[in-house]
Amino acid sequence: MAAVEAVNAGLEGLAGASLWALPAAELARLVVAVERVSRRVAAAQLLVLGQAESSCVRGLTGARTTPLWL
Repeated sequence: MAAVEAVNAGLEGLAGASLWALPAAELARLVVAVERVSRRVAAAQLLVLGQAESSCVRGLTGARTTPLWL
């Protein structure tokens, strides 16, 4: 959970950044870095959702399927 909270804090910082002030080369590096992070988050989401599905976490809310739970 601490890792997810750290990612959220970092994203809040990025959302408040003055991206318009970045030089083009730095903005280009940021775009690539954000894409890389996006792909890692997607992989982590699959991992966590897979475990939640295996553990029938959906049952905590009475949902019959994971998509209905989400």
